[in-house]
Amino acid sequence: IGWTPCRTDYPAPLSARSCLRFPEYTSFLQCNLKANPTPEHTNLLAYDWVNHPVYFYLNTTVDTISAKRIPRLETLLEKKGIISTLIPTYQTDKTSTILSVRIKYKTESTQNLSIVITSIGECENTNSADTIQLRTAEDWEESAHMIKIKETPLLNISIEAAGYKENSARIWISDFEILIDGNEIPPPSENRKGSIHLTKGDIIHWNKESHPSLPFWKHRILGIGETVHGTKTMNDIAIAVLKERILKHECNIILFEIPLEFSFYINRYVKNDANFNLEDISAYFDSYLYADTILSFIRWIKEYNLTCDEKVSVWGFDINFVQLKSRIDLFNYFYSLNAGKHIKELDTVCELLLDTNIPFEKILLMFDECPDLADALNEDELKLMLHCIKITQQNSSSYYRFINRDNMMNEVTTFIIDNFGKKNKTITLYGHFGHLNYINGQGPIVMNYYSLGHYMKNKYKDDYACVALITNQGSAMLIKSYTEMEISTLSSAPQGSLEYQLNRFKEDSVYLSMNNLDCSNILKLRLIGNKELTEQFRYIAPKARMDGVLFIKESQSISKGNKNQNKKINYNFVIMKAFQEALKKIKNK
Repeated sequence: IGWTPCRTDYPAPLSARSCLRFPEYTSFLQCNLKANPTPEHTNLLAYDWVNHPVYFYLNTTVDTISAKRIPRLETLLEKKGIISTLIPTYQTDKTSTILSVRIKYKTESTQNLSIVITSIGECENTNSADTIQLRTAEDWEESAHMIKIKETPLLNISIEAAGYKENSARIWISDFEILIDGNEIPPPSENRKGSIHLTKGDIIHWNKESHPSLPFWKHRILGIGETVHGTKTMNDIAIAVLKERILKHECNIILFEIPLEFSFYINRYVKNDANFNLEDISAYFDSYLYADTILSFIRWIKEYNLTCDEKVSVWGFDINFVQLKSRIDLFNYFYSLNAGKHIKELDTVCELLLDTNIPFEKILLMFDECPDLADALNEDELKLMLHCIKITQQNSSSYYRFINRDNMMNEVTTFIIDNFGKKNKTITLYGHFGHLNYINGQGPIVMNYYSLGHYMKNKYKDDYACVALITNQGSAMLIKSYTEMEISTLSSAPQGSLEYQLNRFKEDSVYLSMNNLDCSNILKLRLIGNKELTEQFRYIAPKARMDGVLFIKESQSISKGNKNQNKKINYNFVIMKAFQEALKKIKNK
């Protein structure tokens, strides 16, 4: 099949989606440039930096030069690299500002180097963007510039570079400083312009009695976004919302952050097809950061569908990063569908899916040429299957899938909503807040890269709402390394965070509508996915990101049981094992 072993020295999603033919991407990793510890407000190297998800540096390391540890950035040959940090400046409270920018650096094989300073205004809108072009130099160079900007609550600082086709660019940075009107940037304070002052009247207690008064039920499309994966507590609250939506708010489509390719299997199970079983679904979820209560919920939907007139469908709004995994997931669906039926065309599709030399175009043609094959699927399945195969066919590159993940999520989600959604019914998504919020997956630190929720809000307007699940502290099962997961302790919410503000009420769980905030409120929010991070909080304007938050005082980690917890998992072999099992099924048929 032709594959390249994955790296094992950096975290990856807890699924088999990021392995075969998957280059050495580092794009969603925080980058440690804190080589020379300094006060946070003095040297920009002391801030947390994030690689751009599309234009990323291949390596961010620290070199020892003249007994001093110096950050080094290395591009992917001639491809542009962008690394950014976000600086809170709301505490300066000035209508206009003169920025003094000073950087000491040297380069190697670099054809372009620049600093981009972006002023982020209220509701995280971009006020202005200034580019400082730097001279490339193999000896140490010091450069100083002045920029005038209007009042800005946040500054996004980016270092951009590109190398050559034959050689990657390398950039060493010794010092990097920004002064505001000649002064250091003061640390943030809670007593400032734009501070929030919440009262008990602003919150709603999260209990069954208060459920009817929660404002987000009214939205036709609701996104429930957890701010950290791997907690049973957030899973359970999401399930409570999903059940309420089904039982009392006409929800007939549930979308999970899992690959669409595998969800065909789950959807058949909840529609009570005897060929599809919970054991296979459970085995699939072993490598996902979902609690076992998700399986109980899937079984609950199956039982609900036995007695209701309008059955609930379950789909995935994600895709596999690796096309081979897409083939295996679709194979397992068609193979199970054909059990006991002996439809020749289904056997043929299974064989074609496992032959990686056969293009998806040939599989698509079979649906036009073989009526028995099309008839084996119901109308909705057929329409979505054709769309799924087209997406998989067009975007075979793991690189493309990785850097365009939210775009592809949007293509899947809007297709399902527009083709299967009904005006008198509702739809609910459950996934990570980074995908479901209205801007992007980080802070405004990642410019010009938008989330699924951004596209949803633009298309469906007030029909779409996002509610974030947030916690003050607790534990979560997170990725420790590329091959290991373990229970980790979450950082307690710091001052200046939305979680800290809500924790002051000393309530176990409450709901806060963003109608109680305005666009000038800049707060930290926990924004981590499935990996352990040193800095777990990002500055955002909460009102710009979501309709409300469900706050939990303390979260509890999911448990994967003895067979999976602290287990070393090499995802190359996870996919290869699944591929070998599929080949055995074909051989023994």
